[in-house]
Amino acid sequence: ILPEEGPSLSRLNDRRKRLSFKTVAVGGTFDRFHAGHRLLLGATALVSTGRVSIGISDAQLLENKAGKEMLQSYETRARQAVEFIRSVRPTLDVTSGPLRDPNQPPLCATEECFDAIVVSEETLRGAAWINEHRKKLGFNPLAIVVVGLLLRNGGSDDVDKISSSDLRAKEA
Repeated sequence: ILPEEGPSLSRLNDRRKRLSFKTVAVGGTFDRFHAGHRLLLGATALVSTGRVSIGISDAQLLENKAGKEMLQSYETRARQAVEFIRSVRPTLDVTSGPLRDPNQPPLCATEECFDAIVVSEETLRGAAWINEHRKKLGFNPLAIVVVGLLLRNGGSDDVDKISSSDLRAKEA
């Protein structure tokens, strides 16, 4: 949180409290763990005060992914994501699980205990879909924390974003 010009300490602390959630969800493929992943997961760790649940895209969800044959194993991707969050906030309870079916809602949509979800700009629609599902179940909507995309070499739009697909293509 960047302070505005001359804020009082209590005002800054109030802003921090608003970005504190007990149980937070985040999801992704997390292949070729890069700076964009660190930004997304770092933000997740910083807004969580208790538990983080990381959804990791599994094989069925990745059928149409460019360069899918070069994807790191699910186990490697899950381990890297969990370890990173634990390195940022060792006191958090961090778990991970597979995201398998794009038509099935993830855990944070079906369990009432979640308070927030952290997403990138490009996955904001998914968070809205999750909140619609929660509404149907009578749950409160999740607070949505949106993290910007990281761009390569001073890029200007999402075509220049840092991506695992590009890293796989370069490796090929």
